[in-house]
Amino acid sequence: MPSEPTGDSTESVQPQPDDAMSRKSERVSSLRTNVVFGVGFYAACSSSMLFFNKLSVTDEVHTQEFKLLPGPISCIQLAFANVFCLFLWASGIERFEDVLNPLTLKMYFIYCILFVGSVYASMKALSGSNMETQIVFRSATPLAVAGLECMFLGRELPSRKSAAALAGILLS
Repeated sequence: MPSEPTGDSTESVQPQPDDAMSRKSERVSSLRTNVVFGVGFYAACSSSMLFFNKLSVTDEVHTQEFKLLPGPISCIQLAFANVFCLFLWASGIERFEDVLNPLTLKMYFIYCILFVGSVYASMKALSGSNMETQIVFRSATPLAVAGLECMFLGRELPSRKSAAALAGILLS
């Protein structure tokens, strides 16, 4: 015999608009925090690598007992990146799914070759110029990318807002 519903039974309650807005606001706030942390961490890593790479190619700071060489410095940096990725995987913070298929390995191999080439070019540029020049050229990369994407990939020119940001980079 079926029982009659009582007043204390749990029925599905529709979320209030304030609850939905509150959850959305929390997600946006969390996303902003993650973006700010990511950009800050990237800037710290990039600037410290640039500094140590410049030290490794500058002859004035080397002594007979202690000489930094560009090759070992680059290898240490790349090894640290690999160890950090292994730490993220082992701790469960990040999952690297479907990494060992042939297509993914081929794509990453090509990327690694290109990355090593860019590290080598960066070291050569640092050996012949100062860090400020290197920073200016790195900052100008989005300008070149915007033009090359338009020419070779058939993408649209940057919007007014994006063009203003690119002009800011050019003028700074």
